[in-house]
Amino acid sequence: MRTGSILFLIFLSQGFLFAQSVRLSGVIKDKEHFPIAGALIEWMDNTAYQTTTDSLGFFILNVPSAQNEYRITIKALGFSSTVITVADANKSIEYNLVSDGRTSISVDVEGNKVKGERERLNAGGIYLDPKTPQNFVSAFGDFNKVISSIGMGVSANNELSSTYNVRGGNYDENLVYVNNMQIYRPFLAKTGQQEGLSFINPDLVEKISFYAGGWQPRYGDKLSSVLDVKYKRPTQFKASASVGLLGATLHAENASKNKRLSYAFGARHKRAGYLLSSLPTKGEYKPRFYDVQGIVNYNFKTTKDEEGISDHSISLIYSWAYNDYRFEPSTRETKFGTLSQPKTFSVAYEGKERMEYNTGQVGLMHYLRLSPKLRIETVGYLVKSVEREYRDVMAAYRLCDTDPDPNNQSFNQCLFVTGLGSDYNYSRNKLESSIGSVGERAYYHWNDQSDIEMGLIFTSENIQDKLYEYSLQDSADYILGSTFVSSQAKLTSHRFEYYAQHSYHTKDSLHYVTYGARLNYWSLNNQFLMSPRISYAFKPKWKRDMVFRLATGLYQQPPFYRELRNQQGVVNTSLQAQRSWHVIGGLDYNLKLWNRPFKLITEAYFKLLDKVVPYDIENIRLRYYGQNSAQAYVTGVDFRLSGEFVKGAESWFSLGFLQTKEKVNGDDRGYIRRPTDQLINASIFFRDHIPNNPSLQVYLTLSYLSGFPFGPKDRPDLRASFASPSYRRVDIGFAKLVSYSDKRIEKKKLFESIWITAEVLNLLGVANTISYDWIKDGNGFQYAIPNTLSSRFLNIKITVRY
Repeated sequence: MRTGSILFLIFLSQGFLFAQSVRLSGVIKDKEHFPIAGALIEWMDNTAYQTTTDSLGFFILNVPSAQNEYRITIKALGFSSTVITVADANKSIEYNLVSDGRTSISVDVEGNKVKGERERLNAGGIYLDPKTPQNFVSAFGDFNKVISSIGMGVSANNELSSTYNVRGGNYDENLVYVNNMQIYRPFLAKTGQQEGLSFINPDLVEKISFYAGGWQPRYGDKLSSVLDVKYKRPTQFKASASVGLLGATLHAENASKNKRLSYAFGARHKRAGYLLSSLPTKGEYKPRFYDVQGIVNYNFKTTKDEEGISDHSISLIYSWAYNDYRFEPSTRETKFGTLSQPKTFSVAYEGKERMEYNTGQVGLMHYLRLSPKLRIETVGYLVKSVEREYRDVMAAYRLCDTDPDPNNQSFNQCLFVTGLGSDYNYSRNKLESSIGSVGERAYYHWNDQSDIEMGLIFTSENIQDKLYEYSLQDSADYILGSTFVSSQAKLTSHRFEYYAQHSYHTKDSLHYVTYGARLNYWSLNNQFLMSPRISYAFKPKWKRDMVFRLATGLYQQPPFYRELRNQQGVVNTSLQAQRSWHVIGGLDYNLKLWNRPFKLITEAYFKLLDKVVPYDIENIRLRYYGQNSAQAYVTGVDFRLSGEFVKGAESWFSLGFLQTKEKVNGDDRGYIRRPTDQLINASIFFRDHIPNNPSLQVYLTLSYLSGFPFGPKDRPDLRASFASPSYRRVDIGFAKLVSYSDKRIEKKKLFESIWITAEVLNLLGVANTISYDWIKDGNGFQYAIPNTLSSRFLNIKITVRY
């Protein structure tokens, strides 16, 4: 209540800041209703009073005196200068500029306008506005949460984790690239609260591409998806800083006067303790998560290609992440069961756990255009990661029947104790990984209809793993079970990859095709792989702007260390690559509703998998079987509609239906649900603003995901026999612009804008289930105890942009 009062007073005070002046506000767009950023707004009576539009085209101009009407000039690069008269200062302005015909402006905003028709031709492809993550409501400003909302067939059911699943796959089946440098995630994390920050820093992002299947041979060998991110090549000084209850960020970017040297730097701090205190398990949370990243670019030549990259340049990317999760649990109470037979599970803990991992990554990229037709790109990077897991926790629990009658004084209290027991867990695990890679890519523009691309990549991996853990379960006065795992592994291996692809389109630009193949060899299992792929797109010359897309191909995933190790700690070095045939067909349709631009994407897909390595999911940890002992299939359909549901503010709605099942050798039940089989996946991102006051904005995200399958650990015959409740979550954010740049302020080298944001996370207070613990009562009956996620939380954040 106290925090809410302070926030209310801050918002209220803004009404008095400009009481002695008049505020003109509005939004500037082009003729197709796309916002124009950086447009100059001047008051003609005194040009010292001026401002510029933000990334959404909004502006606020304060003039010193009230008049009957105000004449302002609007100027923007590539558009004709315009003078308009504002008769009512209380009304928000919306004006559409007309192109001057000299400069071509390309706006890369997914859901509205895609940069170049070719980017619409890839099945499963989504191209995002890099500013979208900055406006997205999530607990820690996690970049990956945007992907789970906007991507086709992407699902995520844990707000504490950066993991996401794509069309029936798991997170290990997703490729992530930053400037063609592959990104790796920690191995040992078991729960979302142990995770630090996801690798990608939203403040440094320049371009985002995401593929949910059917991608080209240029991308690597995984089964489910590709996230391709390009970091910035700054041309001017910009900076930002934010601080809130759940973390802080800092970023700066600049370029030299001759534009040859540029840099971008970002630092982040995740303060998860406040949110973790809302979890059912109480105790002392002491997480420390830090991240530092940057990119330095140098242009040897000032001439640039069509993507804005110098004909000869070099880039250095560096990253360091320190993550230290410490927790001393004390108590837990979980109520479950039915209305007529409620139960209470109470736990008292003693001990502590710690999860620590440090990751450093550095990459060097060299770009060289040898001729107008040929460009060479060299990428090399090194990754070093050290992970340690310590756990020494004793838990004593009690299971009891609860009084369901609200008329009794003992309502909701324990009536009869039906089970007592204890659980002891001890672990001392350490994993070190060193990965080095170097690759050469060549791009050849054959003619106006053909492009050829090929690449050769070499990767060396060194893994050292020490696993020592045991547990003891004492339930209902007898030993229920115990586990003991002790193993050591040291693996050194090399990977060789080669790909080639050809893109061709007809002269009339009606037909587009890209075909090629990818070769892969891994020295550890001596397996050679070849993966052919082809995609086709047809853009008919209809009045309606439609593109029909079809893609198919073989996608094979050579195992990484996580898949090699089974649940007993045994490493299978002869494990073969998993295989998946993709068939994807879809429609990309640009349309207009309410005279505003919208985009509708719909896709149907089928994936047939063999040599599958089965796994179980425990919270976020994947527990592989370590054998190619299953076959599976995935089928589904996805829909996505995006556009200006509210004028001047882009929103989107995604809906997907999915079924995935697998047949495991030795399981007589035949095909059963896979751990990621969740039938319905729906998400909404809705953005709005006050019509006459664009400085006050609202952001709403809604997620719905059908329940996941689960079963008791000690009953393989009941694996995936039960279903969890659905995942439901609503987050809402209110953002207020309390200061905005004008030239008088800029001369004093002050900030461009200050935003104050209030976010209500998990607005409905739904206790979503992420996993289950199994216990027995005195009669030998097993009960599934739900492990739930965070409850409702209010986050306050201040963001300053320079």
